[in-house]
Amino acid sequence: AGFQCLSLLLLNHLLQSEQGYDARIRACIKKLGLIIFIHELKHSDCHEDVEELQKIHSSRGKSRADSLAIMASRKFESLEHAIAAKLIRISAAQQQKQQEGKLKQTIKIRGSLTLTRANIMRGIKIGTAGLATGTLMV
Repeated sequence: AGFQCLSLLLLNHLLQSEQGYDARIRACIKKLGLIIFIHELKHSDCHEDVEELQKIHSSRGKSRADSLAIMASRKFESLEHAIAAKLIRISAAQQQKQQEGKLKQTIKIRGSLTLTRANIMRGIKIGTAGLATGTLMV
């Protein structure tokens, strides 16, 4: 339950905070996350967690507390990465929809003749270039 709660806390902060996710906020949330993850790892029945913990403990000669901290830190960083990747995908999809929406904005003129926003902007740019050229020639 701790992993889900921390995930929701982090996601909620990223979506609603105007200040962003700077080092001070990250340090606080990471400290909370490490405490939660270490507690969960100590009371975990998951064989994969126990095996990974034993690998870290035996390969590096670290104490059990250090091994728990390393594993909890990895979990927190992978949580941050997963949330960031998901938010980037959502943002890219929204931007693509906005671009498609802007291109589909049309203006109907005289029945079947339609102008898209892109065509209007292109015409304005060409007209501006023509005005600038005409000014230079005079």
